[in-house]
Amino acid sequence: MQNHVHLLIETPDANLGAGMQRLHSDYAQQFNQRHGRSGHVFQGRYGVVRVDSDEQLWGVAAYLAMNPVKAGLCDTPEEWPWSSHAATVRGAGPAWLDDARLLLHFEGLGGDPRERYAAMFRG
Repeated sequence: MQNHVHLLIETPDANLGAGMQRLHSDYAQQFNQRHGRSGHVFQGRYGVVRVDSDEQLWGVAAYLAMNPVKAGLCDTPEEWPWSSHAATVRGAGPAWLDDARLLLHFEGLGGDPRERYAAMFRG
């Protein structure tokens, strides 16, 4: 995935557009400076899908983790170095990754939420 990213973001305020503009702009400027390039880094404007239920969240989480696998970039979602999936499964993410918030949505399935999340990716 050389021209786009997938993010699962929760925001209590209606400020997603401003946040995405800042994120993409700052990243593009740094990337272009580092690589001696100019112009757009990402393909098109960001897209957004509002998630309204746990079931929809589970589908989004699975889609995000499996996207590089389906694109043929790795064999398992844990192998993709640019994803938080492996850190979420291991429970060893960086401080800014709120995997606990994601896993709250798996508590209703019973058992350990981290295990329930990881079970979505086993054949």
